[in-house]
Amino acid sequence: SALTIAALSASPLSQAIAQSTAPDNDYWWPNRLDLGPLRADSVGMDPRGDDFNYAEAYESLDMDALIADLTALMTDSQDWWP
Repeated sequence: SALTIAALSASPLSQAIAQSTAPDNDYWWPNRLDLGPLRADSVGMDPRGDDFNYAEAYESLDMDALIADLTALMTDSQDWWP
């Protein structure tokens, strides 16, 4: 209908539709925060150092105790939580 055509021509997507390409994230969020530095791989990023073995640390966990702690955390009511 004419109303639909008028609405599409006034929408921000009209230029993208005319170009037959979808707008990228920069189009929708031009002032967004660049999180690239958080993804930077740096030697100094690991607080435990190069010799720390994450697999060994994981294997040393008491999974039953961890599950019990997490269950208590999620089910026990706290005064400070609504």
